[in-house]
Amino acid sequence: MLRCNGGCLASVDTRYGLLEVVDSQTDLIGQFLDQFGEWAWAETRFVASVLPDAARVLDAGAFVGTFALGLAMNAKLAFLCSVEGNPLITPILRRNLERNIHIPTEVVGALLTGSGRNGHASHSSAQNLGGTTFSAEFGDGLDVDLVAGTTLAQLEERSGKFDCIKLDIEGAELEVLEANATRLSDGESILWVECNESDESLKVAKLLLSWGHGLWYFAYPSFNPKNFKTNPRALFPMAYEAGLMVSPRNSPAMDQELEEIGCILVEIKDLEDLKSSLWDTPRLAMDSWVMHRLRSSFRGWDIIGFHRPTRLF
Repeated sequence: MLRCNGGCLASVDTRYGLLEVVDSQTDLIGQFLDQFGEWAWAETRFVASVLPDAARVLDAGAFVGTFALGLAMNAKLAFLCSVEGNPLITPILRRNLERNIHIPTEVVGALLTGSGRNGHASHSSAQNLGGTTFSAEFGDGLDVDLVAGTTLAQLEERSGKFDCIKLDIEGAELEVLEANATRLSDGESILWVECNESDESLKVAKLLLSWGHGLWYFAYPSFNPKNFKTNPRALFPMAYEAGLMVSPRNSPAMDQELEEIGCILVEIKDLEDLKSSLWDTPRLAMDSWVMHRLRSSFRGWDIIGFHRPTRLF
């Protein structure tokens, strides 16, 4: 039986079709899918805008499949490989893709690392089952079964080279990039890598900058006012997600819809550019700070008493 840390499987109607989720009441992405019918739609619109036709995509850190499904709706894909290291989620991911996607796909239940080592998965919080951490030992949260390791080289040997590689693998991004530097620095693939306010993200950016193909920072609000269910109430005011893009052949740009919902796109020339961009990106606020979603000087929000925490950099 599927263990889900006190939650239960639910089916929800979404922009992508009918999806299975683990606990639509407490899990972060489950709540977004239940209340808004989507998760990170702006992200997929942005990434899709630079993809070539018939792109072959690796989605590492796929969770329940929203990135893969959104990308397939916004671009013409030829092949999709979804990698998910949490064995509790992999069967759900597979069913979601089989039900809603109509291109050749492969679901790999494995932990993507630089070395291909095996590990264990644990959840730090029942409220974010997508934020699974992996280690050689069992963690303090909900521990799940031993996870087989795999590498980018092994995936490409079996499936062929990927035109776009997304890495959202809970802290293992730098390890995978460093281990595959020769392959990934060749400029043949678009890279989309999670970016947070952390030293680890600065190290990722430094490595990507050293490859000389250009680097862009893209941040987007978790709440889309034009969401599938037309729900006007943001779950978390001003909460943004962000990533770093390397797109050797096409410089990324935002369309009108992405601009209207307050997305942020900055070309990163050095680490100071990234530090400034991270500092300018809203991450989380309280309802009492937000008056209206109207035109203002701060990314479309009017704010009372807004105060950023101590700067990390």
